[in-house]
Amino acid sequence: MKLLYVASGHPLQEADDCLMWSKLGYEWYSTGYYAQQNGPGDLPIIPNYYADTNFRYLLENCSAVFTDNILRNKNKSFAGHVIPNLWMFTEDILKQFDVIFFNHFVDNIIKNFELLNSLSCKVVLKTYGMHPPTTESRIALLRRGGHLFSVRNSPKEHLRTPFFGGCVAVIRGSVVKDEEDVSGWTGDNEEVITFASNFNFGAPIAQRRRNLYLKIREGLPKYEFSLYGADNDNEPYSKHGFITHEEKLRRLRQARVSLITGTPYANNTYSMVESWIMGIPIVVFGRDMWLSDTYEANELVENGKTGFIAKTPDEAIAYIKLLMINKELAQQIGQAGREAAIQVYGREPLSQLWSKFFSQTVHVS
Repeated sequence: MKLLYVASGHPLQEADDCLMWSKLGYEWYSTGYYAQQNGPGDLPIIPNYYADTNFRYLLENCSAVFTDNILRNKNKSFAGHVIPNLWMFTEDILKQFDVIFFNHFVDNIIKNFELLNSLSCKVVLKTYGMHPPTTESRIALLRRGGHLFSVRNSPKEHLRTPFFGGCVAVIRGSVVKDEEDVSGWTGDNEEVITFASNFNFGAPIAQRRRNLYLKIREGLPKYEFSLYGADNDNEPYSKHGFITHEEKLRRLRQARVSLITGTPYANNTYSMVESWIMGIPIVVFGRDMWLSDTYEANELVENGKTGFIAKTPDEAIAYIKLLMINKELAQQIGQAGREAAIQVYGREPLSQLWSKFFSQTVHVS
């Protein structure tokens, strides 16, 4: 199978998807921008990734540079920075692929719809759970025309809007290249670590999340709290924004507890996936603190066995204190969580789902 991957500009999602194509042995080409020098928080560069820092994508037209280079460099991805990552493809390019795979952005399909409709290649859209109602309505129209296979990241995405555009499969994202690399938790530091962004924003929803986090921190003055992520630099408990992927794993191995505060409107977060697979015991904001209709942590995590779901800050404080006092319990919770996480987010079970999807649903191999 020959696949053209139309990236949305999110390096973790792109890395996750392209790692999957490589694992499955597909011949893939990417419009993505995964940089040669990793940005803070990015996954390590995929072997054979290609980065040309002088290459800049045209927002509205597909240039000769793109045509020449992308077809010479299978299983590689170019560096660039595209906002809003809009593409106009040509028939000469698209007709060379069996599958055109769009990551999240529906506008790229809309802008190329007539061309895609006229060709025999399959069109796949993978969403990530945060499309507004207007976009969902457009997905529904495309699917009714029989020209689109839509894959969802969560079985609860339909709860985001009454205008849900439907799907043909639900396949979660991993963001973990190899479960053996994301392992080795020790929990030697009596530290609560959190990876979250935008606590500094003035919007009420950001302030509410910040205040919930701060209440938990103030309720446990004996222990160290570390916060990493964008737009948190001015907070007294922040550790200065993003850190590299390797440093992130090192700190997760050493901390005793990972406090997952979530992302409003999202079903899950990459930091929860990484922490859960690492084997560090997780304490996760409950639905009312996370603020998402599509929230699914309470269905993935068995409370008290594979992690803890805190309905209130006081519950979070009690769970964290228990894990600090009883390291044996922390080890049991962490190990059980890791085993459960690999069943849900491991690259092997997810690769089986993708292989089945392409062979039985899209009918390409």
